[in-house]
Amino acid sequence: MILYLSTSASVLNRIPHEDFVPFAGDAGFKGVEFSFSQYDVDLFAELFKEQLSKYGMGSTLHFFHGKSRIGLMDCTNRDYAGEYLSVMRRRAFPAAKILNPAVFIIHPGERPDSGEKKQGHLSANERERLLELNISAFRSIIPDLEELNLTACLENMPGWDFGNDPFDVDRIIREIDSPFFRMCMDVGHYAVSEYFNETKKPVSEIIRELRPNHFHAVDNPPGMKDRHFVLGEGCLDLEDFIEGLNSINYDRIITFEQRTVEDGLKSKENFEKMFSIENRVSAGEHIA
Repeated sequence: MILYLSTSASVLNRIPHEDFVPFAGDAGFKGVEFSFSQYDVDLFAELFKEQLSKYGMGSTLHFFHGKSRIGLMDCTNRDYAGEYLSVMRRRAFPAAKILNPAVFIIHPGERPDSGEKKQGHLSANERERLLELNISAFRSIIPDLEELNLTACLENMPGWDFGNDPFDVDRIIREIDSPFFRMCMDVGHYAVSEYFNETKKPVSEIIRELRPNHFHAVDNPPGMKDRHFVLGEGCLDLEDFIEGLNSINYDRIITFEQRTVEDGLKSKENFEKMFSIENRVSAGEHIA
């Protein structure tokens, strides 16, 4: 397992951009997830590349540009898809060309007015229309991804009327059918999604069914609030999460996306401790 720290850990600590990679490297992380929510990644990409090389670290890129209201038109006929994809091509792809990230995390699109509605209350026609619009919009970036040799990973989102069901995300991915377009599963998002609250399906079962290409490892309080708690200190079943990872022999990147560096470090500690215990139990060792 390869453990990364997201720059989201600088939200409350306010770590200067030039200090984040050295901090993560000294803390034992093998890479950094650069999020456009915290830093102007495109403006500092050359510096980050130099620092990553110095520390022997890798990177991933997380593109969050408001709510990605893909392909949707409101009463003003505003082209949300055009805006979102234009910024992606103008800022994220040039940064990716410099950093050569392992994956590029993006979000599904939803209705422009969904912030005023409860999640999960889409009609069948609305859901199908949103699926079509997401598929069309994301299919348009496949040539960009191929040129960059970059794998985009679509992330499940909580609190949105579309995208909190991981099977909606999976359907978009299957319809696009490209090795450059896969899934990022945020297990903390899943634990507070309406889908989980209705089905109670363990995260390990979802992992076995969907076999995500990338993971965000956060926790959350019970309910439907996304707070990015320390892993193991919320409602996520950490033991079940690790069981799911082991069941698919997952050996790629897991990113800790907490909102302080202290919480990121504690999450890494909790994960490594539980991972060690689970593997020792699997090997037949008795744990007192």
